[in-house]
Amino acid sequence: MEKFTSHSGLVLPIDRSNVDTDAI
Repeated sequence: MEKFTSHSGLVLPIDRSNVDTDAI
Protein backbone atom coordinates (compact mmCIF):
# COMPACT_ATOMS: atom_id res chain seq x y z
CA MET A 1 0.00 0.00 0.00
CA GLU A 2 2.78 2.41 0.92
CA LYS A 3 4.43 1.97 -2.48
CA PHE A 4 1.19 2.82 -4.26
CA THR A 5 0.70 5.77 -1.91
CA SER A 6 4.02 7.31 -2.91
CA HIS A 7 3.37 6.77 -6.61
CA SER A 8 -0.18 8.11 -6.44
CA GLY A 9 0.90 10.92 -4.13
CA LEU A 10 2.71 12.49 -7.08
CA VAL A 11 -0.59 12.74 -8.94
CA LEU A 12 -3.38 13.35 -6.45
CA PRO A 13 -3.28 12.28 -2.78
CA ILE A 14 -7.08 12.61 -2.70
CA ASP A 15 -7.61 10.00 -5.43
CA ARG A 16 -4.94 7.83 -3.86
CA SER A 17 -7.55 5.45 -2.42
CA ASN A 18 -9.21 4.91 -5.79
CA VAL A 19 -5.89 4.35 -7.55
CA ASP A 20 -4.67 1.89 -4.91
CA THR A 21 -7.88 -0.12 -5.17
CA ASP A 22 -7.66 -0.31 -8.97
CA ALA A 23 -3.96 -1.15 -8.86
CA ILE A 24 -4.60 -4.16 -6.65
